[in-house]
Amino acid sequence: MSSSLASAVAPLQLTTVRAGRRGGGGHAHRPGKITTSVGRARAASSFGAAASSFVATNPPDSALPQAQVSSEDAPLSPPRPDGFGFSAAGMIFPYHVGAWEVLNELGLLTDKTPVAGASAGALVAAFHACGLTPADGRRILMLVLTDCRQNGVVGRVGSVLEAALRRELPADAHIRCSRGNLHVSVTAPLLLTGATEAAGGGAKRVGFNGGPVALDGEIISEFDDFEDLIGALLSSCHIPLYCGWPARMYRGKYRVDGGWTQLTPTPPGCRAPVRITSFPLLEYWEKAPEGDGAATGNFFAQQAPFWAGW
Repeated sequence: MSSSLASAVAPLQLTTVRAGRRGGGGHAHRPGKITTSVGRARAASSFGAAASSFVATNPPDSALPQAQVSSEDAPLSPPRPDGFGFSAAGMIFPYHVGAWEVLNELGLLTDKTPVAGASAGALVAAFHACGLTPADGRRILMLVLTDCRQNGVVGRVGSVLEAALRRELPADAHIRCSRGNLHVSVTAPLLLTGATEAAGGGAKRVGFNGGPVALDGEIISEFDDFEDLIGALLSSCHIPLYCGWPARMYRGKYRVDGGWTQLTPTPPGCRAPVRITSFPLLEYWEKAPEGDGAATGNFFAQQAPFWAGW
């Protein structure tokens, strides 16, 4: 394999949007060169260039010579990605559709590639796992966006999205998505009592302002029926007030946006997963200390560097 592979794959490890300012002092965040139109939604050109370079230096296994490198001193190259995770994105979902399209065209994301996602990223991941095309995904999500722009957002996003999912997903979507190929992040808010504190929440639990509330993260990978899949996707996307009530009931627990505990989940068991994120500064968020759980709180302190430049 080419020794330049590392530089080609590096941008794929964390693909982010760039922040830009609007007039009047507001902030706008968008992919560097992504375009969204009826004809096509493309990922940032830097992403496409990096992916193209990766494929050029890493053809499918069937096309690789049996003995390509004989020198023991040849530099090691990163492995081919074996899974993809799509971040929470809100209304920036066209970024994910563009990334999905490019990965699909280059053969990096196939029908056998496991995917994971949170919030809007879970929608794109589910569309892929169902066998829909990027064009299908773009059309469905643009219908949701158009409805919200014309009729309002607060309290409506959840019902508009639910109607679209029920209308567009195949009847056997829950079967197609229960083959170890789809992993959806959901979050459960809970009150910390003596019992729950003793049980703990593991690495996926975050504190909330030092008070009696915590957020537990969970990955859903198997779906009992069509309703169960719809419930998982709507729970993963549930931003309080925008999507309706402060929390949504799913599998006996109240749920909120899956990105609150796992912004960019990756498929379990993958050795070389790649994250596709539409948010800036993700690496700083993940490296940030949790805080003291008192004045600032674990949850907000952990996010502070992430939100600082917005």
